[in-house]
Amino acid sequence: DSGYEMFEAERAAALKRGKYLGIGFSNHVEQTAVGPYEDARVSLDLNGRMTVFSPVVAMGQGTEITLRQIAADEIGLDIEAIEIKFGNSDDLPDAIGAFASRGTAIGGSAVRQATRALKHALLDRLAAQLNCGREDLYWSEEGIDGPFLTDGPISVKTGLARLASSSSSAIEEA
Repeated sequence: DSGYEMFEAERAAALKRGKYLGIGFSNHVEQTAVGPYEDARVSLDLNGRMTVFSPVVAMGQGTEITLRQIAADEIGLDIEAIEIKFGNSDDLPDAIGAFASRGTAIGGSAVRQATRALKHALLDRLAAQLNCGREDLYWSEEGIDGPFLTDGPISVKTGLARLASSSSSAIEEA
């Protein structure tokens, strides 16, 4: 209770004692989700585990679970298969960081963009392995699909297993 309703009575009593009382109002506007940009990097190992490197840090706002969900939704993995590594300038030297309520708005967008780039890299590698054009493969709700895949879509994990048979390195995109 602000006591505003009793103010006039308090002002009159104060005036009798030679004191002046007034009411002041203040507003505050905070700029949020400010740029200029943010960076993120993602890596997908051949066992189907993804690591997201993000310069924004978890401060009790649900940032970790949010970024994990963004990456999981974008690539089609279970959220449990996503690990977040926060705020290390060795991983992302050009990053801006966490301030102005920008963790999800700016950091989440960076994670989505990095995950999309990773999907393209995965499709490029699979196309090379399957001896088909990159344009013959695309991402669908079921996983990786395309007219070249006569048995239907393959899951991300199956695609990774195919890559694992001919590669020893993780797929990484900045």
